[in-house]
Amino acid sequence: KLDRLEELRDIVFQMDTDRSATVTIAEIEAGMNVPSIRESFDKLDLPPDFTAQDIFTLLDRDGDGEITTAEFMCSMFSLINNDEFQTRCNLHVMLNLINRNL
Repeated sequence: KLDRLEELRDIVFQMDTDRSATVTIAEIEAGMNVPSIRESFDKLDLPPDFTAQDIFTLLDRDGDGEITTAEFMCSMFSLINNDEFQTRCNLHVMLNLINRNL
């Protein structure tokens, strides 16, 4: 799983066209039009109707509009390495954060 995570990290940061060491929604959208990048994301078995915006929102943990390498690694590791209970725990944490910010 770690090899796959590192492979995905490399693919995502290929989209960093301005070399800022972060990836923006515009870069994700452009990258998703590249067949090899799209195929890599398709292998994750995300819902078929997932958009570039959905993927970006999934990975942008702090909501600042940019994905750093560390942020990507934490977000993606949580996605591919959690069991059902851990996933529910993460969802509850996120819901509580949303409630605090309302």
